[in-house]
Amino acid sequence: MRGQDRLTYRELQERANRCAHLLRAAGVTAEVVVGVCGPADLNTSTLLLAILKAGGTYLPLDPTHPDERLRHMLHKAGTHLVVTHNDTQAQRLATLHPNVTTWQQLTTDLHHQPTTAPP
Repeated sequence: MRGQDRLTYRELQERANRCAHLLRAAGVTAEVVVGVCGPADLNTSTLLLAILKAGGTYLPLDPTHPDERLRHMLHKAGTHLVVTHNDTQAQRLATLHPNVTTWQQLTTDLHHQPTTAPP
């Protein structure tokens, strides 16, 4: 991971489980595609693990790609939700997909979720 952020495996597991419960509540289940646009950091790693725990699949999105390419990728993959790591990316992607949120918005209630894996 980049920077000073560190988690133990247990902390990562619990954080990903909590996030997976939030994703389930947002409609992410088996084979539902979630677009992910963010840096290679601890939040993105947690999100990718959480998507898998919720049963979904992830679609990596590169913010340097032109809008038309991103729109095509989102449409062809049948993307249900897009998660970004900042408001600027969210505003841009909201013009390409109707269901966009930021990591901060998604995880507002993170600490209220169970630390166990979703069923």
